Amino acid sequence: MQDLKGKHAVVTGGGRGIGAAIVKRFIAEGAAGVAILDYDFPSAQATAALYPEHAIALACDISDQSQVHACIDQVLQRFGSIEILVNNAGITRDALFQNMTDSDWHKVIATNLTGSYHCLQKVIPIMLKHYFGEILGKVLCPRAAVYKYLLFLRTW
Repeated sequence: MQDLKGKHAVVTGGGRGIGAAIVKRFIAEGAAGVAILDYDFPSAQATAALYPEHAIALACDISDQSQVHACIDQVLQRFGSIEILVNNAGITRDALFQNMTDSDWHKVIATNLTGSYHCLQKVIPIMLKHYFGEILGKVLCPRAAVYKYLLFLRTW
């Protein structure tokens, strides 16, 4: 990652855990602003409250395209630009594959894959317009049945 001074970032799932650590690091490294998009809004607010001059919290279910687009529009209104996107949000439904329900499968795919797509779909044109952007993604949890299945298909 290049110098973060003056840059604006969006971190999905930034309310706690790895996402909150990313927010902390970006601000420590000089990011001008970090937008925390999280379906767990109280956690996003708590993290943003630690950095009132640099962070904002937005309630967002990234599996919902209209929510993502509305949140990114709010970020642009507040910061004026987005140079960094961190697709960190993700859920797991740890279960043996044969025990996973269709509903669980669809929730994981909608958040972890489609949600990342929604963010990319909205942010990439902004980055292209400014001829700059950095996109970071998450490392997938190896215990999650969905990923075990996808890995199996890839190696089959």
